[in-house]
Amino acid sequence: QFVVTPIFDRGKLVGWAGGMSHEPETGATGPGGYDANATSRYYEGLLLTAVKFATNDTMHTDYKVTVEHSTRDAVYWLMDTQAKMSATIFMRDEVKKLIDEYGQEVYLEAVHEIVEDGRRATQEKIKTIAPPGLYRARGYIEAILPQKESVLLQCQIEVKVDTEGHLWIDMEGVSPEQPWSGNGTLPACKGSFFCILAQHLFNDCKFNSGSFYALRYNIPQNSIYSCSLPAGTSKYIGTGGATLMGCLTTVTSRMYHLGGYLEHVISPAGSTIALPY
Repeated sequence: QFVVTPIFDRGKLVGWAGGMSHEPETGATGPGGYDANATSRYYEGLLLTAVKFATNDTMHTDYKVTVEHSTRDAVYWLMDTQAKMSATIFMRDEVKKLIDEYGQEVYLEAVHEIVEDGRRATQEKIKTIAPPGLYRARGYIEAILPQKESVLLQCQIEVKVDTEGHLWIDMEGVSPEQPWSGNGTLPACKGSFFCILAQHLFNDCKFNSGSFYALRYNIPQNSIYSCSLPAGTSKYIGTGGATLMGCLTTVTSRMYHLGGYLEHVISPAGSTIALPY
């Protein structure tokens, strides 16, 4: 779950501060942070659109009541929300101090340049370690669907490295979404990319959102990596996401190996996770 707050300076929107946390109880059909038996998102607890839940850094009472009435134990959810609010308030105040010290124009130019530095560093790193070409990996996830039927789902990834330092990520061939809790949304899939690339490839690039400008995607819609709105998603990280990150680790290790950087080659963890229904 995410909390974000805008940062204004003299009436101008100059940025956003945000925080994220995993929740141990969501009001799903089964207790806990996820329900492995969920066959759609409607089994996974309280669903909220983007909602304004606080004013002047004070949480709205109706938001608290909604959470209390929709979960088994609202204490952890609301404590986490307060913690995330505190973090965003701290970040917002620190940004305003920078603006007061250096001026709004300098600050805005600096943050744009930081993002651009991240993009350039990322592309230079890719050009340095990865010979241009195609790198492929494939993984499988065992899933038990509601009919007690065990199926094998496929993660297929092909990464093209061009001479400019871009990664073209093609996932054509992945399995379609299923009636289980292991599907992933498109943002979740991109988050899996960043989780591995930030650790294994961009780790010395002072990475930020600029690193994403070096990536190009083809992720099939209505698949386990870009599912439709009603699909279950709460156990994606431990199932489809884990397999995708393993495949991406394989790809980056092959880049390092082919480029002669043997000390950076690592063995990914296999993931064949069966979900009981």
